[in-house]
Amino acid sequence: LTNFWLRLSYFPRILKIAKLIPIPKPGKPLDKQINYRPISLLSGISKLVEKVIKNRINMFMDEFNTMYNEQFGFRPIILPQPN
Repeated sequence: LTNFWLRLSYFPRILKIAKLIPIPKPGKPLDKQINYRPISLLSGISKLVEKVIKNRINMFMDEFNTMYNEQFGFRPIILPQPN
């Protein structure tokens, strides 16, 4: 299903809908725009498709060495293999 959607450059609109839940920040929750942060809850299928695409992008970038060597954030830690 993910391959089909990627080939068509299509993602169903119903899976783009998220449930928005305001979570209060530490302190006084008086002003909703300042003291709350939004959390978006997506469907399980949306999360699965997102993980598949993330893994494919990471594999592509590793295979073709397209990531800057000094980039460490948001990358898996690769420990050296013992000889």
